[in-house]
Amino acid sequence: MSFEIHDETVQRAFEYLDEYCDAAAQARADVTVAKYRVKTVRAKLKLSAPRELRSADLREAWAESHEDYIKAYEDEANAVKSWEWHVRMATWAESIRDGWRTLQSNERSVRKF
Repeated sequence: MSFEIHDETVQRAFEYLDEYCDAAAQARADVTVAKYRVKTVRAKLKLSAPRELRSADLREAWAESHEDYIKAYEDEANAVKSWEWHVRMATWAESIRDGWRTLQSNERSVRKF
């Protein structure tokens, strides 16, 4: 059985690993910031809930149904989506790199005989 990894695929994998490490780091930082923002927006909304909402459960429900909270939560989801894309791409690129290295090693071994 023969297996081949095309040079263009290897090149794309190496380019991703070389060029997108800063973007991946930024995506991870964006997740951290977005999670903090969700907590902050929720807390501020609970504190600013209408006075008629006397129970903590009602203030929490009001805050979590507020458009600012929903927007912050959607921003967090988008940040996680971006981060997960980078994780998948890095896994793909590392798999291509490792497979290519193995094939190169096998070819060197065959040439020795």
